[in-house]
Amino acid sequence: MKYRRAGTPKSRLLAATALVFGLTLTACGGDDSTSETTAAEVPDDWDAVVEAAKEEGSVQLYFSIGQDIIDHLSEGFSEKYPEIDVEVYRSTGGSTTLIERMENDLAANSWVADVVDLAAPLWLEDALDRGIVATDVTVPNAENWDPEYWKDGTMLLTPTVLCVAYNTDLVDPDDVPTTWEELNDSRWSGQLAIFEPRPDTNSHTNLYQLFLEEFGEDFITDLTELDPRVWDNANSLAESIAAGESAIGTAFTHKAEDLKKNGAPLDYVMLEPAPTFLNTTFVAADAPHPNAARVFFDYAMSEEGQEAIAGDRQGHSVLDIPSALENPDEMYVPDVHDSAENYDLIMELLGR
Repeated sequence: MKYRRAGTPKSRLLAATALVFGLTLTACGGDDSTSETTAAEVPDDWDAVVEAAKEEGSVQLYFSIGQDIIDHLSEGFSEKYPEIDVEVYRSTGGSTTLIERMENDLAANSWVADVVDLAAPLWLEDALDRGIVATDVTVPNAENWDPEYWKDGTMLLTPTVLCVAYNTDLVDPDDVPTTWEELNDSRWSGQLAIFEPRPDTNSHTNLYQLFLEEFGEDFITDLTELDPRVWDNANSLAESIAAGESAIGTAFTHKAEDLKKNGAPLDYVMLEPAPTFLNTTFVAADAPHPNAARVFFDYAMSEEGQEAIAGDRQGHSVLDIPSALENPDEMYVPDVHDSAENYDLIMELLGR
């Protein structure tokens, strides 16, 4: 598996974060303005950490990833550690809603999250600067991870890959695109579905950043001339293709696979480079249950935890998990600062 990343130098992060998220930046990590919860001691010995986690008795997750993945991961963890209750807040509004909740928790001095998962790299970089992330986390299963996916106390929980989904009743197999250029073709006029870029994560913007880098601005304006149906999220888009409302469009592979397995007239192809966004997980610096947080974190990094995430072709994994969705040879992960800076341009080119 290979990632392509742009090498643009880092922008002024706080300004970019405020622009993208409209957040009020609050100090964290020991400052008087943070949660009044006093973190428990974390022993050096791992067996002692596990015992302390059992004494804490619960772990609070703030997650934006899919409900099925959360359920399987939580169930697997509970089977291994029945003494630790798993409590989940899942943001149905994606990373933006999750960030708003965390910022409100900070402002109210009532931080409750132990482990956080989201796809918001700009906010995450800012969170590292502000001390929200526990960067001193060491867990046994981290030894099996490539440093590219495990650094500064943050873990790539799972990559989410964009594909081209199509309705098998409406699209002839010979017409299925094999390149991005073939998707942007007049044959799909009035039949194409696309999603609107969102400033909160790179999940909906990296596709258009790829188009800018590979093909230029005209490629995006040409796309709009196909009179595509525009959706606010890729999952609803995939469901609309399965229902025959559009013939073809961009979607997440795990959603397309799920619809296909459940008998929908839908199939998909991964065009390369395949736009990918990264769900990142971290232990909160002010976690009320720091030992349970580390035990959960370690489980998520384990082979059995990744098998729970992958399910039966339910998701991708950075580990070699046979049941996981196959990763494309080349995943495209744009520089998030470029994507943020180009957001207004992309929206203008799309006529939004």
